[in-house]
Amino acid sequence: MKRLLTAPLALLFATALLGAEGPRAFAQAGAPVEIRLLSQSAWNAVGRPLQISFEATNTSSAALDDLSVELIVEPPATSRSLYELSLNQDSPFPLIASPFPQRGALASGQTRDFRIEQSVNELAARGDSGLFPLRVELRSKDIAVGALRTPMVFLIEPPTVPLNLAWTWVLAEPVQYRPDGTFLSGTLEADIAAGGRLASMADALQGLGSRQVDVVVSSVLIDQLQRMAQGYRILDLTGQVRTVLRGKDGAADAAALLQTLRAVVGHQSTELIASPLEDPSLPALFRSGLATELPSLIERGRTLVGDALGRVPTSDVVRPFRSELDTATLPLLAESGAHAVLLDPGFVPAQKFESPPLFRLVAGRASMTAVLPNPELAALADAYRADPVLAAQVSLGELAAIWLELPGTPDRGAAVLFGEDAGMPPPFFTSFARLVRSSPWLHAVAASGFASTVPAPNRGLVPPRTYASFGSSYIDKLLTSRGSLTRFRETVAGSGPLEERLRGNLLVAQSSTMLADSSLGLSFIDSVMNEIRRTYDLVRIATTVVTLPSQRGLLPLSLTNDSGQQLRVVLRFVSDRRLQFLEGASQKVTLPPGRRTLTIRVRAQTTGRFPVKVQVLSWGNTPDTIAEKTMVIRSTAYNLVALFVTIGAALFLLGWWGRRFVPRRRS
Repeated sequence: MKRLLTAPLALLFATALLGAEGPRAFAQAGAPVEIRLLSQSAWNAVGRPLQISFEATNTSSAALDDLSVELIVEPPATSRSLYELSLNQDSPFPLIASPFPQRGALASGQTRDFRIEQSVNELAARGDSGLFPLRVELRSKDIAVGALRTPMVFLIEPPTVPLNLAWTWVLAEPVQYRPDGTFLSGTLEADIAAGGRLASMADALQGLGSRQVDVVVSSVLIDQLQRMAQGYRILDLTGQVRTVLRGKDGAADAAALLQTLRAVVGHQSTELIASPLEDPSLPALFRSGLATELPSLIERGRTLVGDALGRVPTSDVVRPFRSELDTATLPLLAESGAHAVLLDPGFVPAQKFESPPLFRLVAGRASMTAVLPNPELAALADAYRADPVLAAQVSLGELAAIWLELPGTPDRGAAVLFGEDAGMPPPFFTSFARLVRSSPWLHAVAASGFASTVPAPNRGLVPPRTYASFGSSYIDKLLTSRGSLTRFRETVAGSGPLEERLRGNLLVAQSSTMLADSSLGLSFIDSVMNEIRRTYDLVRIATTVVTLPSQRGLLPLSLTNDSGQQLRVVLRFVSDRRLQFLEGASQKVTLPPGRRTLTIRVRAQTTGRFPVKVQVLSWGNTPDTIAEKTMVIRSTAYNLVALFVTIGAALFLLGWWGRRFVPRRRS
């Protein structure tokens, strides 16, 4: 039989009792039955009964019989602090206590579903909407063997001033493939499979219909989905390479997820935001001296995501990857034309329950409106992640507590963000989306509209934070490879497709993924240098010992180009002063595919044998060596000056010696 405690008496003791430790803690530590929430009404009212279903698992060694479910409605939580207390403490003066006898027993190790429905019309006598803590107990022989606590939103009338909600869903994955395109055994396959994290998020978003929402799509994720959808090879945990054909397994999952995302962003109510190309860390990019590339990376990321999903991403709102932002990089985002930036909970320090949904961040002369998710909601969701449906219900309760603080005040708002590293179980996203969609006291707003609707009374400097950076040796190798690739493009005619692929590898090496896995990043850098070297190694120099019979002569030089491309190179000869190159020691030469013999005009200064280093260099101010070989020059020509001096000296000595035969006058 339902038992009703008079409202005045409950109200008299509610506040004091919520501050005291209840008789049973959440989940009843040590209880023989574990309970997980399966579903619950988003809100209730007169004529809208409470419906709850849950599953119970008997972890004890004995069967439990004579079962019943007890529903207890406690006094309303009139503040956010009391709401959080109600999730862990019981009130001994409930408003409603209703038993629901159950048939059958719960055997040891058995899991069984239970469902109850309860009218809550009596709560209308209170004359106000409220957030009511519920306690659901499973009893055996009228002894509680398991329990859960969950909030219930009761509306006395349709809301006239709902709470504005800016909610952002970030769909991202780290780089999980090698330079040769083979995928690694990471989380990607599991996350995009049916029931996986990304697939569940996309399905939940698709079910929102016309509800406004912000969806941040990683350019790295889109690139990997497109690669997988065409069929791919993956290195499994055993070290074996597995081939997945197009339309099968992970390839089919990738194609399906792309299709779902196209449907999601196809709604005009969806605000699509693309990450910069390869998801770089903005502070790491700045400290590497590559900040000037950010505008290009932003535009290329928007193009990649937009082309794949059939919708042009917005440029008004940006999401720094993993919320990494500092005083040096905020002006870069402001210069890109964005007006609002989406950040993680707690980015701007604040007292508990005082974090603003909007904050004006300032760095030098630049400023942007930051959308700040509610940190208490994020903490509650994480605390209940073991029961994802309950976590969603508790998160909804936090939003209700915010709204009920000042339910008739316009232009109030709260923000929620599920970030790149959102560790919530997949069922959470579907449950939370359903609850928000069904709650009339929530008004979902896109971030751009949220920033212009909800006032941002506070402003301040970007809080000081530290982020990971690339090592100096890593950056040196990256910049060296970039320079070599630029010279490669100038040297090899028709290298456009190859050069574009190699430049893409260097952009992957700048990804934030490589901050945690530098060895993977180095493999992308090395792949560029190895590919360039493979092309250069197809150029060879054929040399022999060359004899110059006279002071001036022609030096024959044979070059072979097996790269299949026309090369523009620089020939450089390194020798001592005994040999002069009449057309200069450096010459620009075009090498078509095949073999070419050149004749170089030289002049020997003396006779003898001396080495000459022949170098084939790329174009550029600091050229790379394509090929190098040393040839020997033998000169048999006489030096005329030396010959004249020698003859003159011989004639002088001959004359001096011949004086003895000239008659002389005697004295």
